[in-house]
Amino acid sequence: MITIIMPVYNGGKYIVDTINSVLNQSFRDFNLIVVDDGSSDDTLSLVKEISKSDTRVKYTSDINRGVASARNIGLSLVETKYISFVDSDDRLHPDFLISLLNRAEETGSEIVTCNYLYVKNNSTKIVDVYRGERPESYIKSLLGSDLWGVLWNKLFLTSFIRKNGLNFIDGINVWEDLLFSISCYSHAKKIAHVDEGLYIYISRENSLVTKKTTLESIDEMLFVIDKISIISSVVNNYVNELNGMKLGAKNNLLMDRDLYDYSRWISNENISIKYIINSKTSLKIKIFALFAYFHLQVVNDLIIYLKNKVSR
Repeated sequence: MITIIMPVYNGGKYIVDTINSVLNQSFRDFNLIVVDDGSSDDTLSLVKEISKSDTRVKYTSDINRGVASARNIGLSLVETKYISFVDSDDRLHPDFLISLLNRAEETGSEIVTCNYLYVKNNSTKIVDVYRGERPESYIKSLLGSDLWGVLWNKLFLTSFIRKNGLNFIDGINVWEDLLFSISCYSHAKKIAHVDEGLYIYISRENSLVTKKTTLESIDEMLFVIDKISIISSVVNNYVNELNGMKLGAKNNLLMDRDLYDYSRWISNENISIKYIINSKTSLKIKIFALFAYFHLQVVNDLIIYLKNKVSR
């Protein structure tokens, strides 16, 4: 009935607990496909050992090509009606699958979401992701950074994914989930939501969400934005949101002394005062963009200096 795809790279420290939370689901008719992305630790041996005692756990391995490639491998192996994703260091509530499945079957939806718990250190908060019954509301929230473009709090209808040729771009490992999510919502006719926190996201150092921005990751963000821009339902309705995303992605080229590069910030963009002001982004990013537009680098330097001084 359901296939859960779990990409993993060097996840030996947490993966056993994560798999156990999957195996402890109240709904039992599922497969877990673990795609090992060339781990150099004991990840694969741990998964193999678990699979010996539970045939629902499948695994495959590949050279290290990134999370997008690993998810594509998982998608190619799916033979069930529904698909879900889980990160290898998070947890599932025991009723995650049954709750989303029941909602999907009741409503005939192609995408079902649930709220999630955000755990950091000793603090836990529930994140409400409900934005209504229209896919367009989710697209707007994703473009405006009001929602994370994550996959793990969702259940997808497999036939919907395949009918629309939805997959991941190999080699893109930043915002690849955002692009997939927006692509899904742009094709969806029916969506639904479960108003419970059923996925447990655990914030850790060195995760994709927390790791340091690099020039390569900025380039990947801009590549993803370009791909989003060619989705007709997006480019026709959310120009200011797309421009805001571009300014946000390039923001480190202005705010980080190690990455500062004005020529890269201004390149391939018809940036104007109107472009900056109308962009859907934070006031801070707009101010830095205006400073850069007027070549007021000395002001940017002063703000960066004060920011570093306060953080010490």
